[in-house]
Amino acid sequence: MLTGIPSFRNNSIIVSVKNDNGSEASDRIYSHVIGIPQQVQGLGDLSLSITTVTLEWDPPKDRSGVDINNVFNRNLTYILKWYRAPADQSESISDGSEPVGQASIHSSTRYSVQRLLPNTTYRIYVFAKSSFGQETGGSFVDKKTTVIVSIDLNEVSEVNSTSVNVTWTPTANRDVTQYVLYYNSSTDNSPGETSSMNITGHQSSFVVLTGLDNSATYTFAIAAAVYTTENGTVEGPISPVVSFTFTQHSNFRLIMIITGSIVGGLLLLVFMITLTVILLTLLNRSIGPRFAVKGEEGYLLVPLDSSDYSETTPTSNRPSIIGKPPTEVHAIEGQEVVLKVRFHGDPTPKLSWKQDGEEIDWENCSFMLKNGAIVFPYVEVAHSGEYEVTGSNDNGSESVSIVLTVYPETDLMAPLKEGVISSVRIPLEEFGQYVNNLRNNNNKLFREQFKRLGVPDLPTDIASSDENKPFNRNQNIVPYDVNIIELEPLPRFLDCQHTYVNASYIMVNKDDEQGQKYIATQGPLDRTVVDFWRMVWQEKACAIVMLTKLQEDLRIKCSQYWPSRGSEDYGPFTVTLQKETTSNSFIIRELTLHYNTMMGNLRSKIVNPTGRIDPNKKEYYSSAQSTLLITHYQFIDWLEYGPQPPINSLVKFNKIISNQTEHKKGPIVVHCSTGGGRTGAFIGMSCSIKDALTESIIDIPAVVTIMREQRMMMIQTLDQYMLVHEAVLEQALCGDTQIAACDLQSTISSLSSSDNASVTGFEAQFNVLEQVSVPPQDAVCDVARQNPRKNRYQEILPTDQWRVHLKSESPDYINAVFIPSYKNDKGFIIAQSPLRETRRDFWKMIFDREITTIVMLSPIMEGEEEACAQYWPKEGTIEFGEFTISVREEWGHQSFSRKLLLVRNNKNNMLRRLAHFQVDGWSNDDITSCNEGAIINTMNLVKTLQRKSPNTPVLMHCSNMIGRSAVFCAAMATVDQMKSSSVVDVFQTVKNMRVNLPGAVQNKGQYKMIHTLAAAYVNLFSTSANF
Repeated sequence: MLTGIPSFRNNSIIVSVKNDNGSEASDRIYSHVIGIPQQVQGLGDLSLSITTVTLEWDPPKDRSGVDINNVFNRNLTYILKWYRAPADQSESISDGSEPVGQASIHSSTRYSVQRLLPNTTYRIYVFAKSSFGQETGGSFVDKKTTVIVSIDLNEVSEVNSTSVNVTWTPTANRDVTQYVLYYNSSTDNSPGETSSMNITGHQSSFVVLTGLDNSATYTFAIAAAVYTTENGTVEGPISPVVSFTFTQHSNFRLIMIITGSIVGGLLLLVFMITLTVILLTLLNRSIGPRFAVKGEEGYLLVPLDSSDYSETTPTSNRPSIIGKPPTEVHAIEGQEVVLKVRFHGDPTPKLSWKQDGEEIDWENCSFMLKNGAIVFPYVEVAHSGEYEVTGSNDNGSESVSIVLTVYPETDLMAPLKEGVISSVRIPLEEFGQYVNNLRNNNNKLFREQFKRLGVPDLPTDIASSDENKPFNRNQNIVPYDVNIIELEPLPRFLDCQHTYVNASYIMVNKDDEQGQKYIATQGPLDRTVVDFWRMVWQEKACAIVMLTKLQEDLRIKCSQYWPSRGSEDYGPFTVTLQKETTSNSFIIRELTLHYNTMMGNLRSKIVNPTGRIDPNKKEYYSSAQSTLLITHYQFIDWLEYGPQPPINSLVKFNKIISNQTEHKKGPIVVHCSTGGGRTGAFIGMSCSIKDALTESIIDIPAVVTIMREQRMMMIQTLDQYMLVHEAVLEQALCGDTQIAACDLQSTISSLSSSDNASVTGFEAQFNVLEQVSVPPQDAVCDVARQNPRKNRYQEILPTDQWRVHLKSESPDYINAVFIPSYKNDKGFIIAQSPLRETRRDFWKMIFDREITTIVMLSPIMEGEEEACAQYWPKEGTIEFGEFTISVREEWGHQSFSRKLLLVRNNKNNMLRRLAHFQVDGWSNDDITSCNEGAIINTMNLVKTLQRKSPNTPVLMHCSNMIGRSAVFCAAMATVDQMKSSSVVDVFQTVKNMRVNLPGAVQNKGQYKMIHTLAAAYVNLFSTSANF
């Protein structure tokens, strides 16, 4: 044995043999001894943002300059620690100082330190570590995060006499997690106090505030905020303050813009008066050069220049552009268009415009204001072109271009002219193109149309009286006097003598007496539960539709007004739960409502959870009582402040309700929390879908207008308005793609045949699927794109919302995504087959998610390319980072194999057993040519194992994720659907899958294959325990 050989360097050894007859030397032998590594090389930053520093470095090298990882193909561990940097950067971090944070990563030489404080310098150390120990010196860099930028508060506009719409320009920086809106109301007698509200999401751009005092003056300001691990939420600079006073007269309104800080400092007041006479004068251009145009609708006339030049003046006197003007503007002829670029400079730059390189003919199209904006009061197609604006002064000039595209006004877009929109009648066959037009240019036309919907201001004296205010969940959403539901007093019940309930009659088609009637109401409060059941009984409602959870984000949204089991008494009423059925997105309950007419003077709720009759309380169950059968439908996947609900689930929910109530008498009671936004969206969707199916005409603005005339705040947000359109489009374009299980085989034959256009049914469905799915290139996959080394294919990536996170790691990225099974939103995980450098991450994910079943659908090699780095040992054990893997047992089957793997986490000594299935001979080149028997037998074994651990996802992987793995997942989900509900809907299964994994199921052949696999599974296992 040779000892004392230097570590981390190449050593040459020569063995010499000698005897009395001479000597012989061997060839030179090279050796390399592993020890404690040296420092990493080339440590530097890749990117900086508000809360994140991304670092990259090279592995440590030996003394001969050889990369250790390459020589030994071994993975080093890197320890990162970060501290607040000393004020004097020449100082060292004192011994014993606690780091702000630390992380340990394997193999990768890139790391993103996240959730740091903005505008703060950090000292970040990187230490290399091998199995023999960690180097002590470490390499470090000092890096400063960027500042949170100021957000422009664009406009405060009046919605009605007590509501305003506040809009701002959102930031593109995804570090921003929310916006903080500050507002203050003051009167002559009171200065008021400043309040704030949080609006989540970096793309949020407006909020509607209701229930304001129209006699007060309000001030508004906004700031962007980020989340950090040290200080929680940290806000950026507050915007210039905007002050607003409600309209007091019909012929003018006064708006004040105050530039300054909301909490102190000298405020510069700038008054803005909009008068009808001045507006007409402005349009005639007689006063043009004295005013600037602000806002998207109409004209707001502001004296120069306070609101336009509120940013800090640059140190350079050369003209410079403020902000980022748009590079493209799209409009429809007849709209108002303002092209505006803001410049700084000293002296003040003079602005000049050119259209397509030529001087603008002002008489032909527009006029220029003193601040340099050009205005097209009624833009024309001839105004299309490239507009270049140049700002010049004695110190130089700066130019920027904006391309204006004006489209001819079509019949579909005619309703988007100025003014209140009350009707847009669209033929069913044109509705898809109509919605696409509204979506263009970041939903610009959707926004314009929503802003122009009517907002009636009708009396609410009954609901707003001091007597009835305690019965309202939200004082801003109450019934109008004209169609309020008046409760009838119940004789002998002292607590049931008042007549008020926060509920409104809604009749969308007023000309159709046989049409569906609705009651829109708030989610009951504890004190109004009895009143709710009084209303249901009095109106003889046939169904209740509930669009909220009882609690959302730790806030009570609705009191529970039905029993969890058995029966409960609510005043003179007994409600009994007969049956409850749960699916992914909704719950259906069958209830009976008993009116106990002989009960008398009951003041409190009596709970009888067993549903049995108490012999000591026979008077509660007299022969005089009556019964009403009611179906209660609760949609649980639609939060008040959350992402848009799954459209197909909402459409399915509505279809079930429509089918089951079609021939029933009595209105449908609909409520969310307040009885406004979600309630209006659901009723609007339901009525519009009915119009599409029965009349082939869709007029969503008319439906919204009619609803708003009967209850305030019906459809509160742009997202809700867009959702109604998307739901109608889903129903109109996608249609009914469900297949009864008993008809599956015959339907496959039918869909395989061609129509007159030589298009099979499968091809037609797949073409629609392509239209309604988000293209992969448009999906939000930002995190995946920031980690290109971990992706086999840069165009096949998991979406940010549904990607699998590696727990307690940063970066936490692995190319894997959750996929919904039939009953679980995260029933499957599809991952790319591991790369050599991601095998440790692969096992980390398996441990994090407690996975017990792996399905491998690609071989190790496909042709001459490695399709999967082998992540289990051929024999003995193998280690990847902290994980040690061994094969305990192995079984061979025809065309597939299975193994029992043991995996130990050496950090906590935890041991896991996993079933590993590998399907052979399923080529990526032609996925539809496969051994069908091997796939369905694997499916059956997987289903058997999953019964033992139903709450953990099944992991499957192949080389590209969107082919074999997607088909296998979709087939499994389809079989589960067939087993549970005796129907199949492959179209919706794949459509849902593509939300999480864009591009999943690549072509018509794979789409058809899902159907045939499900049918084959049923034929083979319909009598087994798995079906």
